[in-house]
Amino acid sequence: MIEELADVNTGLLQEDVIPTKAGMLKAIYSSRFRHQYSALYPSLREISVDSTKDVETLVSNLQLVQQYIESEHDKNQKEFDSLYVPLLKLLDHINLEVARAEVTETDIRKVDSVEQKVAATQRAICEATKSLDTAKSNLAAAEEKLKEVNNKAENMIIQVVSILSIFAAIVIGFALYFADIVAWFMRAYRVWIFNF
Repeated sequence: MIEELADVNTGLLQEDVIPTKAGMLKAIYSSRFRHQYSALYPSLREISVDSTKDVETLVSNLQLVQQYIESEHDKNQKEFDSLYVPLLKLLDHINLEVARAEVTETDIRKVDSVEQKVAATQRAICEATKSLDTAKSNLAAAEEKLKEVNNKAENMIIQVVSILSIFAAIVIGFALYFADIVAWFMRAYRVWIFNF
């Protein structure tokens, strides 16, 4: 019966069909039938998955039946009075289940959103790690080049000191040699002056 009332192709019940559906529900509930709340969930789940059925159509049709029962009661027609409370409970249970399903869907969307954010954060962390690894390797390469430049500078200093030492030795040697030559000439000059 629930599937019939949820049929999208049939849509909302026509006024001439409502008394028939109310009579069918009365026949079901007059034999002390009690719907089980736990049985509603699978039925509503099937309805929500089936493209030819809709929970909103079901609720609207049950509300139309409820309005019909209330209007009959207002006309002092007692035929459907026994159906009023079970139908009200059925509507309440369906509305509760629909609300629970909506909350569940919202929670699922939130979880999906959080999962997407976590995945994006993990990708960002991976990219940051790669960038950090690249920066570390660049730093290591720069440190290696700095060591090479320091070694070359130390070698150049040693070479410059060596060249300056050699040049200083040559200058000192030249100066000493020149001083010896001057001293020799001075001795020779004195000796030459005394010889005349």
